[in-house]
Amino acid sequence: MTLGDKFKQYFEDSGVQKSKFAKKIGISPALFYQVLYGAQLLPVKCWKKTVEFTGGAITMSDLMKDKLSKSPYMEVVETKNPWRCEVRIKGSQ
Repeated sequence: MTLGDKFKQYFEDSGVQKSKFAKKIGISPALFYQVLYGAQLLPVKCWKKTVEFTGGAITMSDLMKDKLSKSPYMEVVETKNPWRCEVRIKGSQ
């Protein structure tokens, strides 16, 4: 599931308006719509507020996966804690 898909699910479940959410995390609605549709990455400065405001529905793992999605060398491993994730070199244990 992409980060955009996770956000769409969050908005459907919570009823929060996308434009209000964008303002809460400190970016313009226009930039946030680009993030939702994969045209831009969510700025790192917004990650903490994103995890906070979604109550962990969007996790640090989700955000790192989006950031590293095009890397042929790195992968993100989810943890049970929405504030933590593990990043490792692909193929290593």
